[in-house]
Amino acid sequence: MSQRQCLPTEDDGSDTDSEINFNLAQISAHKYLKSVRLEREQTKEIVSVEIPENCIVENELVQRSVDRQFQSKEWQEHQKELFENIRSKICIIRNKNLEDRMLKELPMNIEEEAECISYCRDNEPLLSVILTLDSYRQIENFVEILADFFDENLEDLKLKNQDILGEQFIWIGKWIYAFLACLRVPLCPEVHNSIRMIAKACLNILDYFKEKRNLPYDSKQFIHLNLLVTIIVNNFHQYDLLSL
Repeated sequence: MSQRQCLPTEDDGSDTDSEINFNLAQISAHKYLKSVRLEREQTKEIVSVEIPENCIVENELVQRSVDRQFQSKEWQEHQKELFENIRSKICIIRNKNLEDRMLKELPMNIEEEAECISYCRDNEPLLSVILTLDSYRQIENFVEILADFFDENLEDLKLKNQDILGEQFIWIGKWIYAFLACLRVPLCPEVHNSIRMIAKACLNILDYFKEKRNLPYDSKQFIHLNLLVTIIVNNFHQYDLLSL
């Protein structure tokens, strides 16, 4: 059985190559197909493009992934399981709506970022405070506030001694962990961005101390940073962060 080409464009002698203008729309299907054939014949198999010199950036930095050695896999799995257990318990308590565990009113104005930061700095993340937040949006708002504060103070944190860094980070690390345990999934885009911002800030600090002061990623001074990265990566499935 003979086969014929689909939509053949054999040359019928009606037009020469010079009579076809590739910049103009062809008035018939036959001429259009013929223009396609001719254009294909004039196209090289490999097309190279010359980059103008004024478009070349010297010393252009290329980001590469960092081979980070965190705590052991066993430690990470344990923290992942522990976090899930805490999250489940908080969810059960919330669903019971136990008013005796709640405060009469919030001890801070959640609309004022500075007031929220001040309260978190001076107080523990008690369940009674978190349960008093009357909506998931208020919890998400706290996460966004803490993420912004962490990111804005990133450069100042890098200048600290690693021991001082650990002491100053304890309060914000506790609150972030507590609010992460109260988040409802799937996350809204703003909160998703915030938890990634937190993890990136932690990785940024770890990379800085590794490069500038040759401190290993699994140093005990950075256990709190590793914990947040582990939770965000594993429990919220942000695995791509480790390849940044």
